[in-house]
Amino acid sequence: MFGVTVNYFSSIHSSTSTKQSVFFALSLLKNCSHVSTIVLSDGSEAEDHELRKYCESINVHYAHQGRLASFGDTYNYGACFLKEDWIALMASDIYVYPATFSAFDNFIKNHHELPIGCLIPYLSASDLLFQMNQNRLDAYASLMTYNLNIFRRDVFLKIGGVNTMLNGCFNDIVTCIQLKKNGLDVFIVGGSYALHYGRLTVGNNINHKYIEDEKLFITKYPEYYDEDGYFKVKTVKFFKSNFLKVLFHIDRYYGNRKFTSAIIKHIPFFQKI
Repeated sequence: MFGVTVNYFSSIHSSTSTKQSVFFALSLLKNCSHVSTIVLSDGSEAEDHELRKYCESINVHYAHQGRLASFGDTYNYGACFLKEDWIALMASDIYVYPATFSAFDNFIKNHHELPIGCLIPYLSASDLLFQMNQNRLDAYASLMTYNLNIFRRDVFLKIGGVNTMLNGCFNDIVTCIQLKKNGLDVFIVGGSYALHYGRLTVGNNINHKYIEDEKLFITKYPEYYDEDGYFKVKTVKFFKSNFLKVLFHIDRYYGNRKFTSAIIKHIPFFQKI
């Protein structure tokens, strides 16, 4: 069984769809038999009484810290209420199916031998091109972004949860670094799929500062930073496949952006289990 914390943030600049999205996202989670606990962690400045009332009506725990909270702090606070061995962090514009979680469960049961640090699904929209791949394979993903992410609870605590020094950018890369340092990896699960509206939680509703986060990331992890790299990161440091590493080095030498995209898109093929 999985415990899920959903990250929500709203401000005076938020559109109506931001709030309506979280209603829909929560209602879909209630259809999932493999989900035992749901927490809505609200990082907005003020508590939303309408959301709290809705959560109470469908047996979802509404959590608000009484103040404006950062991206990482909001996720970590919600995770504090989860007691399951496996926990999920989910954005409020992710729409799941029952099979989204049953596929995660099957993967965990069938792959005890793998160094699982984080599991991710395939998505309808993602900044990671391989997450939108139609040929859905079980594979070493090596990279991930925060949209729907499964962790063992003890692993999540060991890596310190979501980085709170960053405002919302590079948090996912820092998590990948922490997992790698602990001998763990990110896996994408072929049978797991979810709809992602795509950037509904950013735009005018943004609660992070990219330039500040980039400077902090460079200071803290200079060996992983690459101004011209994918996500401005030396992604080759995360790859499992040596062949993929060679391809990426060749690509960087010639500087072909289209080739870079093609490589990223086919990571599951090169690193399939």
